[in-house]
Amino acid sequence: MLKQLLERRSLKLAGMVLGLMGVMVLLSIPQVMGNSGPVLRVRAYSDIQNMDPAHWLSAPEANVGRAIYSKLVRYKANSYELENDAAEWIKVSADGKVIEFKLKEGIQFHKGYGEMTAEDVKFSYERIIDAEEASEYAMDWSALDHVEVTGRYSGKIILKEPFAPLWKTTLPWWTGDIISKKAYEELGPEKFPISPIGSGPYYFDQWIPKQKLVLTTFDDYFGEKPDFEQIEIYPIEDETSAEIAFDAESWITRKYPWDLPLDMR
Repeated sequence: MLKQLLERRSLKLAGMVLGLMGVMVLLSIPQVMGNSGPVLRVRAYSDIQNMDPAHWLSAPEANVGRAIYSKLVRYKANSYELENDAAEWIKVSADGKVIEFKLKEGIQFHKGYGEMTAEDVKFSYERIIDAEEASEYAMDWSALDHVEVTGRYSGKIILKEPFAPLWKTTLPWWTGDIISKKAYEELGPEKFPISPIGSGPYYFDQWIPKQKLVLTTFDDYFGEKPDFEQIEIYPIEDETSAEIAFDAESWITRKYPWDLPLDMR
């Protein structure tokens, strides 16, 4: 019964948190290992390597990205229908070459990096096509000319030509993620990929390479609060080992002493 309950709740979580866009069938969904109160523990088939949306390398990074980043629009859970995320409204011109948007006011970035503005949108998108950035996903924004900032919260995405994939594989996917310009300029290309700053429902709290990643609820998130206070992700490549971990409820605490309160170590 517990296993079925966890599986059902994991589907909701996939749609609400790790998904935030639906269409999970196209991705590697983490396997739920266990649930203890407000903490959800899941398994990923590999560890993260780079949490910069311009340079993600694997599906586990994309899954984590859905929890820590916001975008202008996203897919509704378990649907191909779009809905606004960070955008209060967004509209496209008759010729399909200009996308105007206005951000919701008051969206906060994690760890005190301030309010999201149109400058962050401009920075996030234009860097994907910057030759010096050498993003593996430059084709996702191949039609982008530039992003024009028209106000603190408003702007225009100017395309060189109409680009239908913009609404299917760019804006609602990882190259549509909005990062903090201030954080990237402060942390630089070396630190930002392993200390990412977004504005999603969870923030990147703790990462022990090849062992454990902890995402913690962001109290100032502008949207609906997630079900769990924390998500702990364990990279376990072997399927058999993952199944054993799923069935052994005490496995995580036995193997990872940092799961215990500091005064119990």
